[in-house]
Amino acid sequence: MAVIYPDLSGLTVKELMRLALRESEHSPVVKELTARFTTPRELAEATFSELTEIKGLGPGKASSILAALELAKRLYAPPSNDKLTIRCPQDIVLLLT
Repeated sequence: MAVIYPDLSGLTVKELMRLALRESEHSPVVKELTARFTTPRELAEATFSELTEIKGLGPGKASSILAALELAKRLYAPPSNDKLTIRCPQDIVLLLT
């Protein structure tokens, strides 16, 4: 039976990766992945080729990782269709943070 985590904020990067890839707790794939890419930023910069070099991480799982990272990037990207209105200096600060 699968374990359900309603709040993921307290999990480590390794635990999040294990859940995202549907791997077991002692997965060698997750172990190598988190050893090779030690921070979420490093993982976000990983290429498809780099991911598939990891034994046990095939094209499907590499694509899943890259898709999740692309969703995260789009979440924080400014809306492309909206015009930005700057009314005061604070608006600029909010755009840059």
